[in-house]
Amino acid sequence: MTTTHDHTRAFLILLGIGIAVTAFNMRATIVGVGPLLETIRDETGMSTTVAGLLTTLPVICFGVLAGVAPRLARRFGIDLMIWLTMAGLTIGILVRLASPVILLFIGTLVIGASIALANVLVPAVIKRDFPQRTGLMTGVYTMCMVAGGSLASGLMVPIHERSRLDWRETLALLGVPALVAVVVLIPRLRLNSRSRESAESRAVAAPRLWRSGLAWQVSLFMGLQSFIYFGMGSWIPTLLIDEGLSDARAGLMWSLCNLAGLPFSFIVPVLAQRVRDQRPLVVGAVAVWAVSIAGLLVAPADYTLLWMVCFGVAGGSSLSLALMFIVLRSPDAAHAAVLSGMAQAIGYTLAAFAPFLFGALHDLTGGWEASAAMIGLVLVPTLWSGWLAGQRRLVAPVPDSPASA
Repeated sequence: MTTTHDHTRAFLILLGIGIAVTAFNMRATIVGVGPLLETIRDETGMSTTVAGLLTTLPVICFGVLAGVAPRLARRFGIDLMIWLTMAGLTIGILVRLASPVILLFIGTLVIGASIALANVLVPAVIKRDFPQRTGLMTGVYTMCMVAGGSLASGLMVPIHERSRLDWRETLALLGVPALVAVVVLIPRLRLNSRSRESAESRAVAAPRLWRSGLAWQVSLFMGLQSFIYFGMGSWIPTLLIDEGLSDARAGLMWSLCNLAGLPFSFIVPVLAQRVRDQRPLVVGAVAVWAVSIAGLLVAPADYTLLWMVCFGVAGGSSLSLALMFIVLRSPDAAHAAVLSGMAQAIGYTLAAFAPFLFGALHDLTGGWEASAAMIGLVLVPTLWSGWLAGQRRLVAPVPDSPASA
């Protein structure tokens, strides 16, 4: 039987499809809840704060469970764990169908835990199975993740309003791509025996990266770009409405922003693999973000489309670069899994505070200038960490190689 290191072309194609479908589920299952929150709150009688937990709980899971994923992968194997995350995602979506409100939150926790583990492990799979096509597969992964979130946020309300489905049944539709991922990934379980993968994993000691300066630089870039995107992105529609745009136009601008980032989330990783030094890509992404934030700070109602397109381009480019650094700076899949866990634990922890800080500054000052200026200042350490992470180095020596980090 073909082993992990001797794949047939068919299995690689199937794995690529599995990664794409898995990525599609990453944001869609969580982002799709947001547009229906008001309906959920009205029909269940829960408060706005309690309803907000439906979108907050998964982000908390991302930060808390990111470090656990590498240990589970070493114990049970990466392929089995990714399959289990998609199975868990499907189960969590089905649990949300049940009537008791408590099951809505239990299902959300299962969904958050499943995605938290998958977030960490997919870059390790790309490093292991596509060593010559890491840019292409990271691009596919990032683009599908962004596309899933964009489609879910834009389609949930129209589907709910134009069909006879209630909000639970509408959310259950998000389980279809998760179930597809479960089916597509089944052949991987037969391809790789647990004993072989576990033996290979135990042959290498668990990487320790918390003392690695490069690992911290990669992690900070992941965290800071997340802070900027979620901090400003959470409030951009409200900011535009305050500046005189209608609710519909503000929502349209945010949708166009996400669409603008789609092609760059695919193109940038491909470019990053082909060049020896990714620092120019970091500078370009941060510069475009600076233009966007400056425009929204100085003249948000003028040339709004330009500022939003720039924000989307920078956001898509920065996220894909952060994920690509995890792959490029790791000598093997084991290090990629640990670095991914470290970067995403730091990244999502920072991201969780961003919307609160952005809104708090607005409440304290009565305007959006201080909030936008804070995001602008965060661009400085983002550029610094990305500049250092973009150099051609590794967080550890290549196995059986004299090269050093």
